[in-house]
Amino acid sequence: MSSKTDPKIVQEVKLISILAPGGAFTAAELAEQLGTSTTSVYRYIDCLNQGGLPVVYHNRRFSLASEASKDLTKVLYFTNEEANVLYQAIDSIHDDTVFKHN
Repeated sequence: MSSKTDPKIVQEVKLISILAPGGAFTAAELAEQLGTSTTSVYRYIDCLNQGGLPVVYHNRRFSLASEASKDLTKVLYFTNEEANVLYQAIDSIHDDTVFKHN
């Protein structure tokens, strides 16, 4: 098992943490918060949708589908390695997010 963390996975987890509280953001806003390009944001969103976490696009803004934001545990299952990546990603985000307080 590799101890290297896939940067794409970290970015996707950060994207989930941004969208989970129920906000809606433009691709540019998400790119700024993630420190990446809008092209990468679109790729991450596509991966989340393909993985069963529905991200919706409405009025030029992205948000989690209401059913997904209510209970992320129904669509997210992690191996030990993935859980470790998740904890590292959460640890690297700002202190004022819902994930840091729960």
